[in-house]
Amino acid sequence: FVNCLWLQAVRKLRSRFVNCSWLQAVRKLRSRFVNCSWLQAVRKLRSRFVNCSWLQAVRKLRSRFVNCSWLQAVRKLRSRFVNCSWLQAVRKLRSRFVNCLWLQAVRKLRSRFVNCLWLQAVRKLRSRFVNCSWLQAVRKLRSRFVNYSWLQAVRK
Repeated sequence: FVNCLWLQAVRKLRSRFVNCSWLQAVRKLRSRFVNCSWLQAVRKLRSRFVNCSWLQAVRKLRSRFVNCSWLQAVRKLRSRFVNCSWLQAVRKLRSRFVNCLWLQAVRKLRSRFVNCLWLQAVRKLRSRFVNCSWLQAVRKLRSRFVNYSWLQAVRK
């Protein structure tokens, strides 16, 4: 398999591609960009900023705050509260209530009532009453009465 003609042809083709002038030009251009003075200046500036005394002071202050005894005490207290038996008991009780059969029965009954035919009929009848021409006439008459000049005179 190592000496087969097909593999030799692949290797030969590969070596030609690796040594081709186009690929060499790309590599040369890339090396020039990596070594260019502009890029070096950017890297130098970046390294100065990373190593500057102001930044080091900020990092030092931050590390002190993170490691301070007051903060550790707060974290310890918080972890105890999260892991305390009383809180776990409350969570366990809550999960039981959420999953209890009585609550599921109430939810099931509610969903049946919302979707029941009687309720749908009431809603349909209500929408027809709201949109009926008689009701619209009453509203129109009422609005005219409210805006009637005699009524305005009485109010005045």
